Amino acid sequence: MLVRYTTLETDEQSNALQGIFMAISTLRDKNALATHEEEVALASLRWLGMHLKSPTCLQDPENYRAICWFKDTAKEPLRRVRDLIPILEDHEVHVQMHTTNDPGVLMFVDGWQVVAMPRKKKSNNNLQVTQKPLACG
Repeated sequence: MLVRYTTLETDEQSNALQGIFMAISTLRDKNALATHEEEVALASLRWLGMHLKSPTCLQDPENYRAICWFKDTAKEPLRRVRDLIPILEDHEVHVQMHTTNDPGVLMFVDGWQVVAMPRKKKSNNNLQVTQKPLACG
């Protein structure tokens, strides 16, 4: 099972729901975070930056529609991501958790994450949306 957290906003470039990292970056860019929120966000983002590979396929402009997913076995990365959710919700940014077994055409896979290109015009009957994050522990 794969997991992805999004907001209700649509990303202008990919036309997919905005991911949690873009949402927290937007708040940081607007200097909207309180000091303690900034500290929590930076701690999570630094940890993720140190421990997660940044797939090079995401740098290719042709892959603008690619979506990143976590494997449900990525316990520590998912915990770090979930640390960002209360910050977003305190700023009235609603967060949803999505799960699927079929993210599309796989472009990158490692021990914790996958990058996939969504299939065009396919109803994704495998995609499930959860209003509140589910425990992954």
